[in-house]
Amino acid sequence: MQRVLVAGDTANDLLAGTRSGAGHVIGVLGGAHGKERLEAAPHTAIAENLGEVLAHTRTA
Repeated sequence: MQRVLVAGDTANDLLAGTRSGAGHVIGVLGGAHGKERLEAAPHTAIAENLGEVLAHTRTA
């Protein structure tokens, strides 16, 4: 599961990704939940947009 990446815009998305054992759990800003709420959830990174998520996939 280390090669699995979960990206989401809610705290529940990040929690689900963490519970699934995904190696990378990325909160994406600009969606349903704001930065504070996403940062409070378990995650490996916070991205400003989907472009940053895609960039992360190249380095993961």
